[in-house]
Amino acid sequence: MVKVVLKRVGNALVPVDDEGISFVNATKHGREIMCEVNRARNPRQHRLFFAILKFIVEHTEIESIEAAKSAIKVATGQADPVIDANTGETKLVLRSISYESMPQDEFRVFFNDAINVITTRWMPEGAAADAVRNEIVAMVDGPMMRGIEQHRRE
Repeated sequence: MVKVVLKRVGNALVPVDDEGISFVNATKHGREIMCEVNRARNPRQHRLFFAILKFIVEHTEIESIEAAKSAIKVATGQADPVIDANTGETKLVLRSISYESMPQDEFRVFFNDAINVITTRWMPEGAAADAVRNEIVAMVDGPMMRGIEQHRRE
């Protein structure tokens, strides 16, 4: 099953990212598609989170998106300690942040915690959370949206 993010434009649903565009382009014109529809948690914030992961890979020693996602989950408390009964060793089991597993209110807190963790742990001393947030917004929305996002938060 393919999952794509769509938004309503007039009386149509249109893709909002490259994956959705690829799916639509691969579908024959006029072909009917069966789909299950769920309201999105907040697709833009979801895209911003993945921009955060890319940001971390580009600005730190962390080498992959998956490693960055794991590091943020651990740093923000989205992991549960589990003791291996055989060895007594404590391991962390990462929680899911999928649309189905984490409602928007929880994801918003997680997202803001992630920005703060990036700023305090992985950015040079003196880096401001707003500067990090603006850089990430620009990665998703383009540089023109920086001022709009700043105005929106004020």
